[in-house]
Amino acid sequence: MKAQRISAIATIWLMLGVAVAVAQAGTPRSADVDTERLFRAAGVLYGLDPDLLAAIARVESADNPAAVSPKGAEGLMQLMPATAARFGVSDSFDPVSNTAGAARFINYLRQWRLEHGADAPLTLTEVLAAYNAGVGAVQKYGGVPPYPETQDYVRKVLIAYLFGDRHSELRQKLGAAPPPVKAHTAKNSASHNSDALTKLAEIKRLREAALERQQTVGPAAGESHDAN
Repeated sequence: MKAQRISAIATIWLMLGVAVAVAQAGTPRSADVDTERLFRAAGVLYGLDPDLLAAIARVESADNPAAVSPKGAEGLMQLMPATAARFGVSDSFDPVSNTAGAARFINYLRQWRLEHGADAPLTLTEVLAAYNAGVGAVQKYGGVPPYPETQDYVRKVLIAYLFGDRHSELRQKLGAAPPPVKAHTAKNSASHNSDALTKLAEIKRLREAALERQQTVGPAAGESHDAN
């Protein structure tokens, strides 16, 4: 297991081709890291969507590798010390190690239900809720727990994931932001999440198509931006 962790982090370093500034051990440190490449590398390594990792980091820490929450969560994707240690993160303020550990944690959450005999993994909303409130809370309530903080967290990450903070104009064109995620019981959990994921996938597809059109369609023919 230790060898796999070292290999995973080494792979990310090779894919990134970046350097992290060295500071005294145990102190938050700044890092010159291309986060877009970091999330892409971690996503490839653990089979996760890089945009999802970027959205979680944006909501968790505002992309700040030195962030520390009032509850003690540390680093780019805000891992609690016990969680960081469990998933092989020796330095939570090293963004590469922190992101690799967070990706391992997310992958663990995604597979958690399967490892306990269920037929399907946790859904996206459940994974996000478990990342925030713990997998025990998701198990107890059969889905997103009725905690205002967790429901708001899931909603924020989904909005960041689907639209991104850099595309507010596009968000307005495609429609209003999704409503707050509501808690649901185990009885209606499967159908609710299936419908939600289908809608989320379609929204994401529309977003990507619109972004592609924006990038390929230039100014209208004959249009000039020069002052007369």
